[in-house]
Amino acid sequence: MEERDPLLGPEIIAIAAQSLDGFIATDSDQFINWTSKEDKRHFAKHTTEAGVIIVGRRTYETFPITLRPLKNRLNFVLTNNPQTLPEHPDIIPDNSPLDILRELDRRACRRAFVIGGASVYRQFLEQKLIEQLWLTVEPVILGDGIKLFNGLSHLYRFELLACEPLTPGSNSALLKYKIKYHGE
Repeated sequence: MEERDPLLGPEIIAIAAQSLDGFIATDSDQFINWTSKEDKRHFAKHTTEAGVIIVGRRTYETFPITLRPLKNRLNFVLTNNPQTLPEHPDIIPDNSPLDILRELDRRACRRAFVIGGASVYRQFLEQKLIEQLWLTVEPVILGDGIKLFNGLSHLYRFELLACEPLTPGSNSALLKYKIKYHGE
C-alpha cells in the first residue's frame, strides 16, 4: 500500500455494509445483525488497526451495551446532545466533522473510519472529508430501510479501486472507491 503524506492530515474512510437492495439498516434502531461473519471480522480488523471510529449517536445507541464504546478504538460520537451519552474516557462527543478532524490531527491520528449512520456519512461527504468508501455488499434483501447517503443535494462520482470477494469463497463483495469531488 502506498504511504500517505502525514501533512495531509488523517485519512477518513467511510466503511459500511449494504444489502443487495441498497439499504444499510431497516430502521434507525436496528443493530447491524444481518451482515456476514466475514464483514464483522473485516470491520473489526480495520477499525481496530486505525484505532479511531466516528459514529452518530443514534447508530452508537444501537450497539449492545456490552460493546459500548467499541474497544481498542477512540470513539467519536457526533451528537447535538452530549449529555445523553454516558461519561467514558474513550467517548468524545462532538457535533462538528471539522472539529473531529482537527482533534484527530492534534492527536496525530493517521486514519479514522466513519461508521454511520446515514446523516453522519452525508455530513462528512458534503464537507469533502471522506477520501474513500469501503462498501461490503451482502447477499441479502432487506426490502425497505435506510440508504447509505440519504438526502444528498447533488451528484457525487467515485473511482473504483477494488472489487473482490470479502474473503476467498465469500458471497459478500468488498468494493473500495475513491471519492472524486468536483474539480478532481
